[in-house]
Amino acid sequence: MSKENEQGFRDAKVLGYSSSLASAAPTAGPDAGLEVNVIFTTTEGTLAALKAAARLTTYLNARIRLIMLQAVPHRLPLERPPVSIEFTVQRICDLASAAGVESDALLVLCRDERRTLIEFLKSKSLVLLGGRKLLWPTREQRLAGLLKQHGHDVIFYRFVRRKWQTWFTC
Repeated sequence: MSKENEQGFRDAKVLGYSSSLASAAPTAGPDAGLEVNVIFTTTEGTLAALKAAARLTTYLNARIRLIMLQAVPHRLPLERPPVSIEFTVQRICDLASAAGVESDALLVLCRDERRTLIEFLKSKSLVLLGGRKLLWPTREQRLAGLLKQHGHDVIFYRFVRRKWQTWFTC
């Protein structure tokens, strides 16, 4: 028996944070028409996607939303995830700050990440995902496919691991 919370999502709780940086371009604002949603995948992939979103929104009146979904097992209350909320919030803020972008960071505590993400995004949202592109579909690529099936515009930003490349050049 799932209950809807104040945001209208079943089995989910949304916590919002704003990361405003003095060095960031003044592209984001409360009256921004376009929203670019960056979904947290991995630290490297999300950092690459945030930097790509910053380049994409340079001359647009757009707002960047960094969305991190954290699955909470059913045996725990939704408000008490296995990883502390303070740690996760600090991780999101550090990531946005490392990318040098101004963004709204949202931590979504939920039971089912995929279903909650589909419910959470507005229809026909612009979504950026960062990840590796391999010969077989990765978790990030499967998520991009799911979002496309639900009518969202998805940009998959492929990044290359630098550490692996430098290992061969030494």
